[in-house]
Formats: sequence, structure tokens, C-alpha cells
Amino acid sequence: MTKPTGRMPDFIIIGATKAGTTSLDFYLSLHPEIQMARPKEPRFFIDTAEPLGRWSKGPDWYRSLFQGDGRLCGDASPAYTHAPALPGVPERMAQLVPRAKLIYLVREPVERLKSHYLMLCRQNAENLPLVDFLSKNPESRCLLASCYGFQLHAYLEWFPMAQILVIESDELACNRSSALKSIFEFLGVDPHFSTPLFKHRRNVGSHQRIPSATGHRVLNSRGMKCAKHILPDSVFYHLQNLVLRPFAGKPPILELPQPIRTEIHSRFSAEVQLLRKLSGQTLPSLSDK
Repeated sequence: MTKPTGRMPDFIIIGATKAGTTSLDFYLSLHPEIQMARPKEPRFFIDTAEPLGRWSKGPDWYRSLFQGDGRLCGDASPAYTHAPALPGVPERMAQLVPRAKLIYLVREPVERLKSHYLMLCRQNAENLPLVDFLSKNPESRCLLASCYGFQLHAYLEWFPMAQILVIESDELACNRSSALKSIFEFLGVDPHFSTPLFKHRRNVGSHQRIPSATGHRVLNSRGMKCAKHILPDSVFYHLQNLVLRPFAGKPPILELPQPIRTEIHSRFSAEVQLLRKLSGQTLPSLSDK
């Protein structure tokens, strides 16, 4: 019987979506002691049909993603904090990698929600005003991913807080050296490692175009799918924006009516307060606007 190759990850970036996980994945991959899963976002611990979830592929498939000789290896899958729409993730992690360290990136919740919705528009040809989308999908993953207290609480039922590091995406963007040093110290690798490549950001939503209906057909063409499979993420990112230039659609309206805005702010404020209580951190960038 062939022995499974690879290993299990030492740490996992569990979210949040549109909070800088792609950039953090890139920065960590530059550290000589760290290997990140490729392709990014294995989403292994999500038990739904592919391509969203890959639990059915089994542990040997997951191990095969970590073949390098780095001292530590990591998984970055922000959909791991989309409960209850995607339930059971912390339990599966605790079952398979109980000693893994977890990194939870968080961003001002309303801005994160808007950025997440724009991502859905780019991926799914969605173009409803945000208020209409939320009306049709009151508990969408798009909204749940900003419920930070709820998401962290679900992990604390299975992992001690000592194994979880909460990082503000604002800190990663504005005080990158300090934020990365904290992360490296948490992971137990050389905290003083630095490279000029840390100046770069990845997958910046404001730089990406919303495809028109024709644009979506172009993105789903055989040639673009082949390019995505072959090219490095950074190269495909620029190619995609270039190809979409003549096929850009109108972005959706993101502004919310006052009653809806008040309701969402109230909900997110409670979530931020719970996150602060559970983590013991002040998290000033998650301001109650």
C-alpha cells in the first residue's frame, strides 16, 4: 500500500473574506520557513459539493497540498468563517489538526460586506443594488462573514484562544512590518524576516472591474480557464483586468437606506463587541460607525 505523501498544515488562515487573506497568504509564502498550500484556498474543511467544499476528497488529498520542505505549512481559506451557511468547519479542523494555529483577519464589517458583495458581482454576474440583494438573501454568506464574534465563538468551542491570533486588516495594510512580526512570532518563525516584496498588495478589490454579461462569457471561455490554470495568480490577476477593459459592466449601488444601515450597524456593533470580549483585544479599526 502506497504511503500518503505530504503533511497536515501547522496553521490555517480562517478568514475573513475580503480582509486581506490573499495578501497575507503571499507574504507568508515569502518567509523561508513557511510553505503555503497551492493553489490557494483548499477549502478542505467545508463539507459541500465542489468547487466550494472539498472534505469529500479525504485527508490524503489534503496532505498532498503540502509537499515542500518548509518548516511550517499553512492553508488560507477565508470561507472557513461563513457559519452557519457553511457549518461544521471548526469541528472538522479539531478532528484532523487539533494543534494547528489559526489566524483570523478582520476588517471594518460594513466595508468588508460591501467588498464581499462586489466580489460576488464579479464572479456571478450579480448586479442588484446591495439593499435588494440583502433583502433577497437576509442571511447570505456575504453578511455572515462580518459576524466576527459569532464566527470566533464557534472556533473557541474547539480550540483554545491561545491557538488563535486575531489581526486587523487595517494593521496589515498600514503597519505591515509590525503586523507581520506579530504573526511570525505567533507562528514561531524568524520574526525579523523582511523582503521588499512585502510592499505589494494582492487582489485589491478597488482595482478590479465588474464584468458585463459579455465579460462573464469571456472569463468563462476555455482560453481564460486555461490561463487561470497555467499562470501564477499575480499574472492572471492583471491579465483578467486587461481582458475585461472593453467588457466592464456598471457596478452595483452599495449605499443602504437609513433603516437598513442602522439595523446592520447595530448587528455588526454587537458582533465586534463580542469579538473584543472573546479575544481580549481592543481592535480599534473595527469602529462602530
